[in-house]
Amino acid sequence: MTAEGQAGSTESYGWHFKQHRPGEALDDPIQGEFFSDEAISDPGDSLIREGIQNSLDAAQGPEPVLVRIRVSGQRNAADNAFPFFDGLWEHVGAKKSGLRQQAIPGPLSTCPYLLFEDFQTTGLTGDPLQDWPTEGGKNHFFHFFRSTARSDKGEGDRGCWGIGKTVFPRSSGINAWFGLTVPVDTRQPLLMGRVILKHHEVSRARYTPNGFFGIARQNGVVGPVTDKNVVSEFMRAFDVQRSLTDPGLSIVVPWYEEKDLEAGNLVQSVLRHCFWPILEGKLQVWIETPPDREIEISRETIVGVAKQYACDTGRTMVPIVTLAQDAISGRAMRHRIDVPPPPGAYKWSDVPRDEECLTRIREDLDKHCAIAVHVPFLLRPLEGQPIETYFEVFLRREDDLWRDSPTFVRSDITIPDVRAKASPGISALVVIREEALATALRHAENPSHRQWQTDAKQEDGRRFKDRYKYAPSTIEFIANSARGIVSLITSTENKPDKAILIDIFSIPAPQDKSEGRAPDEEEPSKKPGDGPDVPTPPEPKPKAISIAPLGDGFLVRGRSLATEEPLRVLRVKVAYQVTSGDAFRKYRPTDFGFGKDILTICEGAAIVAAHDNVLVARIDQPEFRIECRGFDPRRDVRVRAEAGGQDAS
Repeated sequence: MTAEGQAGSTESYGWHFKQHRPGEALDDPIQGEFFSDEAISDPGDSLIREGIQNSLDAAQGPEPVLVRIRVSGQRNAADNAFPFFDGLWEHVGAKKSGLRQQAIPGPLSTCPYLLFEDFQTTGLTGDPLQDWPTEGGKNHFFHFFRSTARSDKGEGDRGCWGIGKTVFPRSSGINAWFGLTVPVDTRQPLLMGRVILKHHEVSRARYTPNGFFGIARQNGVVGPVTDKNVVSEFMRAFDVQRSLTDPGLSIVVPWYEEKDLEAGNLVQSVLRHCFWPILEGKLQVWIETPPDREIEISRETIVGVAKQYACDTGRTMVPIVTLAQDAISGRAMRHRIDVPPPPGAYKWSDVPRDEECLTRIREDLDKHCAIAVHVPFLLRPLEGQPIETYFEVFLRREDDLWRDSPTFVRSDITIPDVRAKASPGISALVVIREEALATALRHAENPSHRQWQTDAKQEDGRRFKDRYKYAPSTIEFIANSARGIVSLITSTENKPDKAILIDIFSIPAPQDKSEGRAPDEEEPSKKPGDGPDVPTPPEPKPKAISIAPLGDGFLVRGRSLATEEPLRVLRVKVAYQVTSGDAFRKYRPTDFGFGKDILTICEGAAIVAAHDNVLVARIDQPEFRIECRGFDPRRDVRVRAEAGGQDAS
């Protein structure tokens, strides 16, 4: 195809691959495998998280960033997009392209697509023909299209590893994506595409993995298409809504993978990862899914959307969204816990008790108020002077709901996989807004910004430990701050949690130690001279909760014990057993899902939340039954049941 070209170009746009030169190593891309357990194990969720994070980093001014996500479906698939795949089919159809051959569409197939575009952003600035990074220079266009796992983001940005763009080809059935950008400094529309394959052969010619859509120049660099007629045709084909002069970025993922891109999953991902900037008024998200569903998520609508989709999907974000709403609006009751800098590591067990302050916090919690606790903190670099900083912990008592663990927000983005202890019946939000502490914690994050790590064997762990003293205890102190505060204000902080962990398909049956005698038969009387007396072992303490296997499921049963406080809330977490590691951390939504694959029957209890591998039940009677069926009978199942949320009244 031809277009109005740039100086030095062949004026032909299409897909271009470089031939493999003799003697070059055959290094196939591995970014998909490298990040499969972190950033992109769930393509839909990761696309929302990484894509919106990049859009927020490119915010143009005080106006909120608008992100539009459109899933076309087959009904609205592009049927006039053939020119934009010219020169690609013979490569994706090669035997060793790395794609699943049975899933490759035909050249004349209509193209269902995913469109992700942002507005009120700067677009991809920088020289679009630059083909090598420059020292100290920023070129967002170069890093988006021509690099992988690299970034030129600065200290104040939300991300820094450069993997956001990786989620787009991962979501495509042919590992391809297009980017149409209008940079704020030039207002010149630029259209380019990229596909990531493996080394492959076409008509006996050998090609390298990366292909680019655009105009090939004489020096071998593929540049973007700038012809406004071609760009307008692309915009019509894929329903791009920006104008030719509207700064920002529109990304098209052709033949998207449908898994996890339903309206409910997309909304839940936006709520889970982006509730804070939405409530701050920095972000609005518009979701369009087939057949003709449109959902607006803004500061004004987010609570209503959270309530609606909690009913639709059984996954509730309502408590944390409303808590964040009170935190941002200033309605939370303000408190401060003074933490004197210790000579060594920070520990919550060493924090002095200010009874007057703790009493006020306890009273506000008992009133179900949102409370904000300001925690001053001293960050201690390995070099230089200590830095005075702080973080905030927001809490509210939720008698009817169990929060799995506190939610963590660092510089507007959630860090969802922080290892932290939960507090029964308490919704908790830990927010790091102060720049010095936010920058320090960003150094501890893994590539997908989902965890804080200090393991010196890992790159992200070394980045933190090489900069700050007492690195592991610093992370632990912040991660367990909600639990630490709750422990300080409760009179039962030294009591162990009522929790049980049971592998339900490996429970040994009770056995009587006296063989050949029925369990209820009396033991024969002892005769003189039969030997010394053996102390009778104490009777095992009865448990308020028991779990038993049911073939393709399990039964959780409660019993009334006069010595126990009334049970109000029960949280059950389930995972298939694994050969090594933590089964619960290795759970994937494809294993099973409550509210989707698993049937639950309750007596004396009611399900208040059911999502993924977590079930939360309100206990209405001391003696109750919760039956769960539908698991794979060929696999061992592990069940963790925790009781909490005691009645504050």
